[in-house]
Amino acid sequence: MKKHLLLLACVLFAGISATTHAHVPKKVAYQGYLTNASGQPVSATVNVTFRLYATAVAGSPIWAETQSVVVASGQYTVMLGSDTPLDLDFADPLYLGVSVGADPEMSPRQALSSVPYALRALGVEPGAIGAAELADGSVSPAKLANCGLDQILKFTGSGWACSADANTSVSPADSVTAATAFGLSSAAGTSAAFARGDHSHGTPAAPAQVAPAGSVTAATSFGIASAVGSSVAYARGDHTHGTPAAPAQVLPANSVTSTTTPGLASSAGSSAAYSRGDHSHGTPVAPFTVTFSGAVPSSIAGSSANFVFLGTTAFVTVASTQTRIFGVGTAALGTSSGTATGQITLCYQPAAGGAITSMNGNNYLVVQFGTTRLPYAATAQMNGLVAGNYNVGYCVKNTDPTAINNNDWVYGWFQVVNP
Repeated sequence: MKKHLLLLACVLFAGISATTHAHVPKKVAYQGYLTNASGQPVSATVNVTFRLYATAVAGSPIWAETQSVVVASGQYTVMLGSDTPLDLDFADPLYLGVSVGADPEMSPRQALSSVPYALRALGVEPGAIGAAELADGSVSPAKLANCGLDQILKFTGSGWACSADANTSVSPADSVTAATAFGLSSAAGTSAAFARGDHSHGTPAAPAQVAPAGSVTAATSFGIASAVGSSVAYARGDHTHGTPAAPAQVLPANSVTSTTTPGLASSAGSSAAYSRGDHSHGTPVAPFTVTFSGAVPSSIAGSSANFVFLGTTAFVTVASTQTRIFGVGTAALGTSSGTATGQITLCYQPAAGGAITSMNGNNYLVVQFGTTRLPYAATAQMNGLVAGNYNVGYCVKNTDPTAINNNDWVYGWFQVVNP
């Protein structure tokens, strides 16, 4: 059989429509579209193997089954779990891999949508429901302990139990013993004279005030000398204050040793020649911009594991103080037939040769190219590039078997600046 391709226009959903936990079906409805290697829809009965993985790439399947599938004009619908039960808790993200007959599994795997995770409604995790999840009045009295007449729930120290609703009250005595607390003296009284107590309270004593003395001993603190004075001469004090001493200033030496810091060279100088220093500074390296433009190769091979530059690149020299680079690029790309899935970004490569590396790391754009040629833009910013010479430009990784062969032009620019 010819190799089949599963296009990205597939729908994955869960058929859950039960009213009780016991009747929730552990099956997932799946609908796809199947074409042959020429991009033509298939109409045949084929064996299709479905696998679920915990990772988007690599790893071993945690569930798998093979079904005989009737495909009509490329379209088919199956119920996953029909042969092998889906005994999974769907607590973590899962990815579906599909292979037709003896063909290898199609790429990339498809992430399950959020609906299948409704299967976790079969139970509630411990601690999942707290006070914030219970609405006021949502627990009826019938759900509480079945206490008898005139009984209430009381905490026993280790749990809750029904107990008699006994009211305990304490009547005030007729008098209390006079005592003093917090500087307030209390005297014995009668409950008839006071509505909320059985004693009277004395008048609190006023706090003691210490009048300033006529003079203080001269002292020095924090560099400010104080001298003996008179309370008559000062409204808020009884002494005078000396003038604070000015902070000491250290004058620069006549010369310093030449040094270089953050890309600025300094040489020995004279304090007579410089008003704010005793040395001169070199000129910082200025930022610069480079551009690139040219034709894209007529065909970009598929099933690639590496990024390739699209046509022309730009050359940059990165200084040790200019470790930040950013840029923008645009290319017009497409296929002559069918579709192809690829990754686009901006890349760099040592001028002496080596790997072509994405400036965005794994944060590249995943694009599906079709027969209509369209422009695709990519941007990137990178810090900490090692000093040296580099080729930089627009790059693509065609992970799909279909070649990207309906192409036009690429152009863009890069700027290297101080961090």
